[in-house]
Amino acid sequence: MAQPIVTVLGVHRLTVTPAFIDATLQQVHGYIPEGDDRAELEPYCRDLVIRAVLVEALIENRDERFRVDDFGQVIPGQDPGQRQEKWLRVTGQ
Repeated sequence: MAQPIVTVLGVHRLTVTPAFIDATLQQVHGYIPEGDDRAELEPYCRDLVIRAVLVEALIENRDERFRVDDFGQVIPGQDPGQRQEKWLRVTGQ
């Protein structure tokens, strides 16, 4: 069997808009804060998302060693499913 190959197709910065910040605050905190709460929470949230990137990768000749969970970012104390989107095939299946 041929050796597995990982090809990085692209690395993309996120487009951080006010709506994106609102959605992130909603996801992380369960609500969209206002006033003093927002002034306190938004800078931390914005700092996290402006440094994030999306990585597109093509995996060829995958074998039993491949686990989609090996790709991603681990944040201690957080469910990794909150922040990761994974596809196993070019078709998105």
